[in-house]
Formats: sequence, structure tokens, C-alpha cells
Amino acid sequence: MKILHISDLHVYNDNVSFLKLLFKYGLDKRISGYLNFYLRRKQVFTKSLRQAMLRKLVALDWDYLIITGDITVLGIEEEFHLAKAQLMPLLEKAPCYIIPGNHDRYTPSTLYPDYMKYYFGDFLLVNEVQEGALVELNEHIALLGLHMAKPRPWFRADGELPQFTQQYFEQLKNHRAQYKMLAGHYPAFLPHNITENASHAVKNKSILEQGLLNANVNLYLHGHIHKSFSFQKNDTLTCVNSAGGFCKTTAEFGGVHLITIQDDFSTSLEKILPSI
Repeated sequence: MKILHISDLHVYNDNVSFLKLLFKYGLDKRISGYLNFYLRRKQVFTKSLRQAMLRKLVALDWDYLIITGDITVLGIEEEFHLAKAQLMPLLEKAPCYIIPGNHDRYTPSTLYPDYMKYYFGDFLLVNEVQEGALVELNEHIALLGLHMAKPRPWFRADGELPQFTQQYFEQLKNHRAQYKMLAGHYPAFLPHNITENASHAVKNKSILEQGLLNANVNLYLHGHIHKSFSFQKNDTLTCVNSAGGFCKTTAEFGGVHLITIQDDFSTSLEKILPSI
């Protein structure tokens, strides 16, 4: 089985102006987010790079697409509408599962109305009440999705594990699948050369860490940190982040991952870089 993992596209719409945001939403978190993006991050998350990456990915062969959040910048309808149009060639190619990121749940108003659900509801790997879902990709491979992104105040981007996280890990642990995957937006473990601060991490991360290890998860897919990397945590668990695939960064931390699960349930990874 081949799985394409992408994350953190941060699609933005230039037709949305500062004054339009201010008039519609007032002085909420979107104002600081808008300024941060257009003064700093827009030079990194360029349209040309995103378009080049999407063109390359749609030409590849894979069986499933997993997106681990931050499809948008400000979580507004104009961005979701544009993102859906740009992702449609991938969404139509093969089955897709999506986990929302903190930018997709940027403020409380992103839930009323819920544009993530409106535009991508057919692909969300979450249960509306329990905020998680376990699916079987085939009789041997199971995938658990955990929704960790919650609306946060200004200058915070931390996440929160769902209420039923422990039950989901127990369900995954006892599942008959021989290969177990988990998808979430926030990292659990990190390579030794990468750090994050508490205002950017998921709360009670130790629960996530222990759950991954106790349930004998084979593959953890996430985003949030805008660097793409993969590493082996132990003999069983491979951690993969593909959040550097749509931003300008070094070759070491760029690209997204094409993951192959072999017949013997070993895992191999290929880094896919954009062709610009």
C-alpha cells in the first residue's frame, strides 16, 4: 500500500483585505494572523511552490492521501473554497482522510459555520462528538485519526487531545490489524535537533507519547512544524512530518512523504520535492 502524506498547505486568498477582515470579524485573532502571514510567511508559502507541488503529486501513484491539517491560514471561507478547488485533482484520484489543524480551527467562529466540515466533510477522519475515528484501510491496516486542534487566544497555537483519547488508544491496541497508523496535527516525538515551546505544542503530550507506544503504533503522521522529516522512534514506531512540503526551506526539511507499506509490514519512505 502506498500512502501520500501532506500537511500545512496554508492556502490564502489575496482578495481578502485587512479592512475586509476587520469589518467582518473585528479585532480577533485573525488580525494578528493576517499581519503575521502577509508581512512574513507569505514569502515562504508561495503560490508557485504550492502549485508546482500539487502538479507533481497528482502525477504520482498512491492508494491513499492523508492530510494532517493547516489547509488554510485564517480559517475563513474564501480560503477553504480556494483550497478545495486546488486539492480536487488529488481528492478525486484516490481515497483521502483529513485531520484539521489549528489554522483550520483558528477562532471559535470557524466552527459557526464550520467551513472545514462544509468543504471537506466527506474526507474528515473525525467523529463530530468524540473527535476521533478508527477506520480499516484493509483487513491488515488500521488508521486512527485524532482531532487535536482547538480555537486558541492570540499568540497561542497549542493543541488539546480529545476527551476520548485513552479509549481510542485502547481500541487501537486491541484491534486485529497487523499494521497500525495514527494521524494527528501535532507532533508527539521530535528529532533531537528540533524543539518546540509549550504555546505551540499539544497539551498533555505524554498521553499521546505513551498511547503511541502502548498501542504498538507503526506509523504516526503529523504536521504543524514547518519542516519535513521522518525518524524511527523504536523498533516499531516511525514518525513522519510533511509540513515542510509547501514552504521554502532547505532540501533537508522540504518535501512531503510517499510511504510504502510492504507485504511484510515494513515501512519505506520517499521524499517528494517540488519541481519548479
